[in-house]
Amino acid sequence: MAGLFVAMLIYLHRHSAPPEMTAQPPPEETSAPRPNTPPADAESGEPRYDFYTLLPKREVEISSEDLEPARERESKSLADGPWLLQAGSFRQYSQADALRAQLALNGFESSIDLTEGDNGVWHRVRLGPYTSKREVDRIRSKLARAQVRAIIIKASP
Repeated sequence: MAGLFVAMLIYLHRHSAPPEMTAQPPPEETSAPRPNTPPADAESGEPRYDFYTLLPKREVEISSEDLEPARERESKSLADGPWLLQAGSFRQYSQADALRAQLALNGFESSIDLTEGDNGVWHRVRLGPYTSKREVDRIRSKLARAQVRAIIIKASP
């Protein structure tokens, strides 16, 4: 194997054109944009960064409500039942019906709710209502095993 490689190198070396025939003129220098690099410090040659002085001047006050994680807010809004699981929302009824059929084949009872809003007509595939949060989590887990992603929605009273 190594012998073939050496033979190929020798062949290429002997049968290559003279350098003056293959040499091309050097490309003209164009002013290509340089990447954004901070200016270098003259003494040390290292980049100088201004954000250490700029950041303290741009402090923003944030209330404690803004710091509360989104999951905690969601859990507070969904604290009391009843709940629905929404498996999908489609513009076409045929798509919603196909998902409903898939859910039925997997043993889930679902319904299609028609909603109209500013952004048009939507066909929502929903399961429930459920009164127990534990039941909602159990059904949602089964849906996930069936490759169906569902969101929890608070049912209107």
